[in-house]
Amino acid sequence: DWLLIQNDRLENYFQTLEQHYQQQAERNFPGKQWDEVVVMMVKRDVLFLLARLVGPVVLLVMGFIVLLGEELLGQYYPDFLSSSLWLSITLPLLFIIPAVLWGLYHYFDWRNDDFIVTTKRVIHIERMLFYGEQRDEVPLTRIQDVTVKTLDWIELFFDYHDLIIKTAGAGTLYMKGIPQAEKMRETIFDLRRKAKERVSAADLAAKRHKIARRINLESVLEKPAMSVAEAEAHIKPITPIRQPKWSAMGYFIPRIQEIDYDENGSTQITWRKHPFLLISTVLPLLILTIILFWLTLAALVGIFPFSTANGWLGLIFGLLAAGALGTTLTRYDGWRRDLYIVTDRRIIDIEGTPFRLRGEKRREGTFDNIQNITYNIPNFFHKLLNMGDVIIETAGTQATFTFEQVYNPSGVQEEIFNRMVAFQQKEREKQRDATTEELVEMLAEYHHLLQKSQPPAN
Repeated sequence: DWLLIQNDRLENYFQTLEQHYQQQAERNFPGKQWDEVVVMMVKRDVLFLLARLVGPVVLLVMGFIVLLGEELLGQYYPDFLSSSLWLSITLPLLFIIPAVLWGLYHYFDWRNDDFIVTTKRVIHIERMLFYGEQRDEVPLTRIQDVTVKTLDWIELFFDYHDLIIKTAGAGTLYMKGIPQAEKMRETIFDLRRKAKERVSAADLAAKRHKIARRINLESVLEKPAMSVAEAEAHIKPITPIRQPKWSAMGYFIPRIQEIDYDENGSTQITWRKHPFLLISTVLPLLILTIILFWLTLAALVGIFPFSTANGWLGLIFGLLAAGALGTTLTRYDGWRRDLYIVTDRRIIDIEGTPFRLRGEKRREGTFDNIQNITYNIPNFFHKLLNMGDVIIETAGTQATFTFEQVYNPSGVQEEIFNRMVAFQQKEREKQRDATTEELVEMLAEYHHLLQKSQPPAN
């Protein structure tokens, strides 16, 4: 209060600063975590758009040239234009309409891409208009180098550049046409430094509390904010749904997502491929099965489309109907047995066969080997169905895990990322606590030896 009384303008400054931080905290994007704050969110520079409008502008100019040529031609040959009015109108539109549509496509394609820097990661969301969507992201702690690349003097003069982010094990992230790229680079380095400082502060606070607890001085210490943040850094609770291991009703309900407990008592989520794949595979066979069963009944009873009963014909249709039903069940069971499972510690990819007649292929990986998690929606049709692939890149010799053609790939990617962050946090705390425990034991032994070395009091 004393500081505000000395200078009235400081109050407005602090209010403006508070509003700025509040607006940053409220900025949202798909997959944002509860404790994540957006520091920068930019689009590509407008000059990046103008460079792509050269083709539409040339086409538009050609349309106006044709229109001007018709106007000049009309002054010398008015009868020709009056007799070919539809041609004089259509010819310029053949250039103007495609030019406008082409330009609008580039504009909206430029507007819908996002480059985001948060307190935890760097994200690039590339949305291809009428085509698909791809998302790449890199945790701040894995970033090794950020390079600003300038291709020509125009980019240098207008201050927009390409940003190349090299990471430890997660590949290279390319961000083209970024305005104020130098500022973004410095922001990334600053946030990476602060992230490491937060980790160091949390480790120091945990060690201090462990030592204080050992010497019975924990009551004099305040609970640090970092410990509170760590305690709250957990996966959002979800309620598992217990399903019978085998029931006819449960078997024939096609679930694309199931939540249950694993053998360790932690929650696990199971995804299957998009239901469109099931429908496109099973529905034609199911319709054929219904038709064949009707023909079987019609042939045995003598109703439409048969005028009299025919047992042999009914037997033939019955066998065909049974075969079609068996094929339908085989394909449905094959869809059910292709599973993508995520627990609190592992990712599991199960490639099954119908009724396990040819066994199954099972691959597992742990979160400590995951380097990067992205998703890809390849085209407009997949985007319309919200169907795509989730790619999980791992370290070492393990192959990449791909959750193929799942429903809501952005939601699947977000769930896996949240569990990976929680797992890595717990593992880091476990290693820190083990090291701290050794230190505490050494200090206790030192204290014990120090007491023994002191002469007894008279």
